[in-house]
Amino acid sequence: MPDPTESATHHRWIICALLFGAATINYMDRQVIALLKPVLQSQLGWTEIGYSNIVLASTWHMRSV
Repeated sequence: MPDPTESATHHRWIICALLFGAATINYMDRQVIALLKPVLQSQLGWTEIGYSNIVLASTWHMRSV
């Protein structure tokens, strides 16, 4: 019969791995937006204020989750 504490520990590590994955994806997404800033500004005609609004909106969204 499996030990219940061993199962709980296993689930905790799975949750930690999922949280780490979500944080990594969030960080990469923000870096891609920063990397593509010149392209997005030229193709979409964004100003500095428009770009900052996008970054601010994504930051507010990620902090509310």
